[in-house]
Amino acid sequence: MTQLPARVRAVAETDLAYIREYSGLHEYDGDVQDLSVPGVRAALGRLGGQRLDDALDEATVAAAEKAARVRLGTIEFHRRDPLMHIEAMDLACYDRDYASEEERAEARRQHLKRWPDAVDAATEALDRVPAAVAAATAPIAAALAVGVTPADGEDGRRGIAALHRLEHHLKLAGQHSEESGVLGADLLAELLGCGDGITVDLRQLTDHAAAERIRITAMLTDACAALRPGQPVRTATADLLQQHKTFPEVIAAAQDVVTEAKQFISEHDLVQFTEGECIVAPTPPARRWAMARISWSAPWEPLAPAWFHITPPDNSWGAAEQDAWLARFCDATLPVMTVHETFPGHASNAVAMRHVNSATRRTLWSELFFEGWAHYCEELCLEEGFRAGDPLFQAGVAVEALVRLTRLENAIGIHTGALTVSEGARLFQEQAFIDGPAAAAEARRGLFEPTYVRYAFGKFLVRGLREQARRSWGPAFSVQRFHAELLGLGSPPLGVVPSALGLTEIGNSR
Repeated sequence: MTQLPARVRAVAETDLAYIREYSGLHEYDGDVQDLSVPGVRAALGRLGGQRLDDALDEATVAAAEKAARVRLGTIEFHRRDPLMHIEAMDLACYDRDYASEEERAEARRQHLKRWPDAVDAATEALDRVPAAVAAATAPIAAALAVGVTPADGEDGRRGIAALHRLEHHLKLAGQHSEESGVLGADLLAELLGCGDGITVDLRQLTDHAAAERIRITAMLTDACAALRPGQPVRTATADLLQQHKTFPEVIAAAQDVVTEAKQFISEHDLVQFTEGECIVAPTPPARRWAMARISWSAPWEPLAPAWFHITPPDNSWGAAEQDAWLARFCDATLPVMTVHETFPGHASNAVAMRHVNSATRRTLWSELFFEGWAHYCEELCLEEGFRAGDPLFQAGVAVEALVRLTRLENAIGIHTGALTVSEGARLFQEQAFIDGPAAAAEARRGLFEPTYVRYAFGKFLVRGLREQARRSWGPAFSVQRFHAELLGLGSPPLGVVPSALGLTEIGNSR
């Protein structure tokens, strides 16, 4: 068992699925977290304890404890969000080659045997799911069945029967739930800052996003002028987003970008640690509810390739729907997604975590940090000359930034009562160039995952830290030094980074 402070282990056990796969604590292989109401209450009761000697470790674990208490205690996401339960049951976490095939197969078998108990916990806990969220997640729950094979025998049959019960529970909620899912301004602000020691002013954050939208729109306008002279920006952008490859070509192109980006950051010394590989592949079937995601070589695992998974269009869709899905991986945005998920984004952050000496900071992740860092890296590559002179990459950076800014506006609007989900969908159509069902899905995601604000918000904070470092360090500042010192901390709560780097205070949400 990994040697961890008791407080760190208690925090880890409030999010087993994540900590197993992304921190690499495989002593939890085969376990399914008890997300029943009593189970969560017991887990929260184990939080706290003796203060850690290292100040940054103490700040890191204290922030993680606060986040767990807000998410599971105050808001009770285990009662609102079916994805928490679905991800706890997911078997795809055993696909990566982090241990012998025999060890992983046994862990998977034990995990599958626990599905009926996990579904019992889920159907007991999930009593506050908004109808729109329940309807959207019922097919995601059903899709877990693709991970079960005839070789699983009676365990598989019992698991599938349990899944049917979960799917039925969610379908009923989708028809009858009267829950709104709206948090309110105060609770949303607390949620957005609790894991990072930051006090969030929603109005200030919204104003910052509005100013950023102006800057990013100017970036897109310049790119469109170079690519489609004389065309209105909306027309030009819509045309660019339709330029995409077939799905096999998308996979091959993303793999080429991984190689290109890794070479670029090594030549420019943009991040200190560049070891490790990343393989691009189709998303495992049970995880195809997400458009794309990284499954990296975790800090407590032996070094192995990370996997950047891209989800193919559903074969049951018509040609127009498949084309619309592939447009999200168009020639403009695919390279931007790839640097976000791989190098110098998430994969680089994960490699850096392997070099952190603190067991606490090697284990615990700030979501605001790692998504903010990866989103920051998209524009960083543009600034530092990746694909220099290519306005198509600039356009992609701008479009992806507009999507993240719209997520921020949508989540704040929905949870403060300023927007409905349908109005949010129109925002994605008007401001982020996302149409039809994809726009509706993006808006609905803000209802049950309001923390998807973290992409834009985190980028604001990382860029702000860089400017603070520039002022504080003076002639000794360089982007390379800033990245080395920042990633050397691990994935820390962003509110404590200024003191850790000897900078001035970061302020509130700016």
